[in-house]
Amino acid sequence: PCSRRQIASALAKTYSLVKSFEKLEAEARMRSPYESQVGASKSILRACRKEMERAGRLSDAMKIIRQSRKKLKSLDCYKDRRPLKLLVTGEIYTQIDAFGNHHVEDILMDLGVSFEKSISIGWWIQNTILNPFGGMLSEAKKNPLMPHRIGGYAKETVNEAIRYKKEGFDGIIQLFPVGCMPEIVAKSVFDGLARDEGLPVLSVVFDEMGGEAGYLTRIEAFVDMLGRKREMTNVLSGNRCRIGKH
Repeated sequence: PCSRRQIASALAKTYSLVKSFEKLEAEARMRSPYESQVGASKSILRACRKEMERAGRLSDAMKIIRQSRKKLKSLDCYKDRRPLKLLVTGEIYTQIDAFGNHHVEDILMDLGVSFEKSISIGWWIQNTILNPFGGMLSEAKKNPLMPHRIGGYAKETVNEAIRYKKEGFDGIIQLFPVGCMPEIVAKSVFDGLARDEGLPVLSVVFDEMGGEAGYLTRIEAFVDMLGRKREMTNVLSGNRCRIGKH
């Protein structure tokens, strides 16, 4: 049997592995719109996942991630592009499960937008297990839009409205399954901000009756709307920019 120290060491290495792979994913999401060879970043991610499935040890998996990061950084990029920047937020399972969200990350990468995800497995481990009082249970960062927790990850979802304003994102995509009450409440906050302040947000509700084509059409239309909005803003201000699209 393993000792407590061995178990603790294995858990720590696993957490480090999760964070390292999430960092690779984040870099791929940000680099994808700039790549000269369309789909290269996505291909590197897929190959990394397959190789990690065959890895026999954690050290082997970490080595695969390091090699994938080198490949990602070596890709030729068009640095003069100015792609749309989106925040992807919502219910945690819908965000982390590709089957559950109909591969929304692949869709966004194919559309040539740069995006960030607010919630992940590593985020959950950090804020729920390792540091709950400084994470999910903390009320140090007050949000006037939702000052108290109502369950689930509604507070984190609404926090993205503040990030959108401060960090210059072009829009927000909220993902959640049908019937998720916390995210429905968060959606009502977004709806009010969209009406009163023009917050560009798309709420996508997934259920077993929805087809992937319908979700794809909505996301494509939202991205196209944001692109046209930026072009119009630049025309009115007398500036021109190149929106990176594949």
